[in-house]
Amino acid sequence: LAVCNLPDAEAGLFELHAGAEDLRVKGRWQAVARSNLRDEFYLIRREMAQQILKSRSKKRIDDLIDDWLKQRSARVERFRSMIEEMKLRGTLDFATLSVAAQELRELTSS
Repeated sequence: LAVCNLPDAEAGLFELHAGAEDLRVKGRWQAVARSNLRDEFYLIRREMAQQILKSRSKKRIDDLIDDWLKQRSARVERFRSMIEEMKLRGTLDFATLSVAAQELRELTSS
């Protein structure tokens, strides 16, 4: 894809979701926070899919994804840079994943 190929985008989303799944929790409130974070990633992915598919176009899905990504190219690039920085850091914690969820939320905002 022109701006960001689907495997890369999906891999980044998967890594964030897996990072939320793998968070170690101490106590009830951290467990609730982890659950909310996982739910947020599911919700964002669902909203992305709805946005991409809402055009009801006869275009191929790859083309619809390209169009969606191009419309948000600056936000996509910011998100990809953030993912790369997170990879260099090596560990994902509540704060990092919360920021990532917010960046994804901004990516899906119109």
